[in-house]
Amino acid sequence: GLSSAEASGSGIPVIASDVGGLNEVVRDHYNGLIVPAGDEEAWAESLDTLVTNPQLRGQFRINGRKHAEEHFDISHMVKATFEHYQILLEQK
Repeated sequence: GLSSAEASGSGIPVIASDVGGLNEVVRDHYNGLIVPAGDEEAWAESLDTLVTNPQLRGQFRINGRKHAEEHFDISHMVKATFEHYQILLEQK
């Protein structure tokens, strides 16, 4: 998951399996493509889509950087962690 976030934040379009938290990092057809886990044909089709469509790659680059800045920037992560602990403390 971390490598997908780093790639997306660096402007690299990502193809990811729909497993774990990857769908939080890669939003299908926004900053990359999501394929079903183990579906080799879907992977090949997604790769072909990115290779043959420079406009789509360009949009994924822009969106990937934006998504990473909004959701995975260090200040955002610190704030979200702090808020999470605040909620836990309030529940005690």
